[in-house]
Amino acid sequence: MLDKISNNFTTWSPTKIGIINKIINNPLFTSFLRFEIEDAQNEIINLKEQIKNTPATLKI
Repeated sequence: MLDKISNNFTTWSPTKIGIINKIINNPLFTSFLRFEIEDAQNEIINLKEQIKNTPATLKI
């Protein structure tokens, strides 16, 4: 992982990597991510509809 401050690669301990892998491989985490992605996609669709349905107005 790139450290933004010093632009050096930070060293990750095997313990930290193992914990992150357990979180990522947890079915609850993946389902949570899937729901978040679906919510974001639905929000984008709704915003596109709002933009399409908003009449264009000229401000003079």
